[in-house]
Amino acid sequence: MRLVVLEMDRLATGSVDWGRMVAGMLSQGVTMVVIPDASQHLSAGLPQQIGDGILPRDGVSQLRADNPLVSLAAAFRDFGERPVWSWSATTQLHDVERGVGIVHLGKIDTVWHRAVGEGSEAHVFDLGATVLVIPHVS
Repeated sequence: MRLVVLEMDRLATGSVDWGRMVAGMLSQGVTMVVIPDASQHLSAGLPQQIGDGILPRDGVSQLRADNPLVSLAAAFRDFGERPVWSWSATTQLHDVERGVGIVHLGKIDTVWHRAVGEGSEAHVFDLGATVLVIPHVS
């Protein structure tokens, strides 16, 4: 598995050429993309087409139309891939919700998060043979 971490705070979301980015990733054999700092707006509504995905059973996490995972997964589908996405919300302030997301060209068995200390939590993505843990400090 080859993994890429995208820091969305460093990218201007509106100017990302997702197709070009995914083409480069596929040429390098990348099979997973992690976005540890993605944000979405509750007012953006639900996406029209999202493909296969999994959310934690937390009653909070929900994918919105402007989440970068939506564009990233669509770009992978444009190249004939069958990506699976997962989104786990971390914080919400007014209309903006932040969270951790992944797009994987394999399976995602389950996702969950737990407090691991005061103001800290771990987001766990179980991929079968691999378990990915992404910490978050609020």
